[in-house]
Amino acid sequence: MKRWGSHLGSTGSFTKKLIQHVGNEGLDKYLKSMDFYSINCFESLKSIQSEYCGYTIPTQALEHKLHEIVSIESFFGKNKTIISETNKTAPRNFFHWKIIDEIAHESLKRLKSVMQGAPIFIDQKDSQ
Repeated sequence: MKRWGSHLGSTGSFTKKLIQHVGNEGLDKYLKSMDFYSINCFESLKSIQSEYCGYTIPTQALEHKLHEIVSIESFFGKNKTIISETNKTAPRNFFHWKIIDEIAHESLKRLKSVMQGAPIFIDQKDSQ
């Protein structure tokens, strides 16, 4: 979650993009209606992180793959717009796209389940 904090601040990239789409007047109302979800992929990425000197590159690959899937499959519905893009931050020399694709699809399946009202379980050791 630390990684996303700067994007959500008043000068963050997400906030700036959102203002472009809803305007300053609609921003507060829009932000109050938003839900944020976080899926812990630490264990899923553990097997490949050592090949990339940590989690940054695999995480960027996963973020890019999630954007691709959500865009292509209209995951949130056809009336939704993705306001961010990951082409600039997607890793160039990455060799584990098959694993990332599996993690992305599983993560979206979990997200859809939670969005449809399935119970949320928090692993206490992850939240400390």
